[in-house]
Amino acid sequence: MSDLMFHLHTLWVVPLQTRVAIVILAKVVGKASLVGLFALSCTTSIILIITKLQKKYQERIMHGRDCRMKAFNESLTNIKVGEKCCFIFFLGYF
Repeated sequence: MSDLMFHLHTLWVVPLQTRVAIVILAKVVGKASLVGLFALSCTTSIILIITKLQKKYQERIMHGRDCRMKAFNESLTNIKVGEKCCFIFFLGYF
């Protein structure tokens, strides 16, 4: 519960701190801060695009890994069944 309160507090504190920092930066540095904010927004948008592409790629990798693990588990199960059948025939139960 305490962790929830921390995250709810963060929802309004982070935007407020960001706005205050931008205002202070604009007063101290001047117009150059606008160029920095523009570069920051461009970088953020590029990172978002790359992250979406990486997520799609990661999903394809995980799907392939799941298919391989399923096939591997099925083959192990079949090997176990085969061993049991051989052991039963060896002992002469049939």
